[in-house]
Amino acid sequence: MKVLDAPPAGVSRKIDTRAAIIEALSQLLETDERVVIFGEDVGAYGGAFGATTGLFAKFGPKRIWNAPISENAIVGFGLGAGLTGLLRPVVEIMYNDFLAQAEDQLQNQTAKARYMYGGKAFPRLVIRTTIGGGKGYSCQHGQELVSKYANIPGLRIAVPATPFDAKGLLIEAVHMDDPVLFFEHQLLYGTSTIGAEVPEEMYRIPFGRAAVVKEGADVTIWAYSRMLHNAYNAARRLERRGVSCEVIDPRTISPLDLDTVVASVGKTGRIVCVSQGTDTGNVVHTVVSRLYGILGGSFAVGTVTAPDGVVPMAPNLEDAFIPSARRIEEAVLKLAGKAD
Repeated sequence: MKVLDAPPAGVSRKIDTRAAIIEALSQLLETDERVVIFGEDVGAYGGAFGATTGLFAKFGPKRIWNAPISENAIVGFGLGAGLTGLLRPVVEIMYNDFLAQAEDQLQNQTAKARYMYGGKAFPRLVIRTTIGGGKGYSCQHGQELVSKYANIPGLRIAVPATPFDAKGLLIEAVHMDDPVLFFEHQLLYGTSTIGAEVPEEMYRIPFGRAAVVKEGADVTIWAYSRMLHNAYNAARRLERRGVSCEVIDPRTISPLDLDTVVASVGKTGRIVCVSQGTDTGNVVHTVVSRLYGILGGSFAVGTVTAPDGVVPMAPNLEDAFIPSARRIEEAVLKLAGKAD
C-alpha cells in the first residue's frame, strides 16, 4: 500500500470528507475480513452524520451493525474484540461529548491494555467520533475535547482536516496496533477547499507526520481540524497586508510532529497555535512548551483558543466563543508588529 504525504500529481477527482470516510471504510472491509464496524445507528441508517451510508447494504449485518445506546459497552466490546487478535473493530461514538460515558473503558482499560499485558496483547481499536461547534448544539453536543484525550498516555489521536487526510489517516489507524481516537469535525463533512483531491486506491498517511499546507516566511500558524481552514483563510487575507504565513496541519496530536514545527519556527521566528478547545490544559500550550525546550526563547508566541467556559447555544455568543479567522489574523498581526 502506498504511503502518501499529499495528493499525487495528476489526481483530479475531488470528494468531500464524508465520502472519503465512507470510501476508506468500504475498502478496509473489502480487503480485510477482520474489520468490523459497530455503533449507534451506523447500520442501515448510515450513521448520525451519514459517514457509514451504504456500507450495511454492501457488507451486511455480520460486518456492520447497530449497538445499544451505551458508549461504555461500545468501547468495552470494541476493546475486547480487538484484544482477541481476530478482529480490527472500528466503533463510532456519535459526539465526542459522549466519550465521557465510556471513560473507564477508554482511560483505564483501552489506553493501558498494552502496558498491563506486558506488550503481549494489542488493543487494536479505532474509535471514530465527532467534534461539534458552529451548529448551535451547545454544551453537551458542541464541545471540542481533543486536548483532554491527548493527555491520556496510550491513546493515538488523529484530527483530520481534509478529505485526503481523512481517508489516509483512517486506513493507517485501522492497521495500527495501538488504540486510536479519530476526531472528525461535523462542519468538515461537506465540500473542502483544501485537500479535496483524493486517490481512488488505498493509501495511508503515517501518524506523527505534519503537513505544510501553505509556505510562508514571517509567521508560522499551527492549527488542526476545522481551525486549519480558519487559519488558511486568515493567512490568505494576511498576504494582502504584507504578512507571509506558513500554515502547518499536525494531522495527529499523538504522536505529535515537532520537527516540522521547529523547522518552520526556525525560519519565521514567530508562531501562533490555534485550537477550538478551551484554553486551560490545551494542547497548544504543550506545543509552545516543547518548542521552548528545543529552541529556547528565540521566538515569539501567540495562542488562539476558546475561552474557559461552556459552549453557548445562541449563534452570536457561539460565534464569539469559537476562534475565527479574524481572531487568528489579529494574533498574527500582533506578533508581526502590524496590529491596528
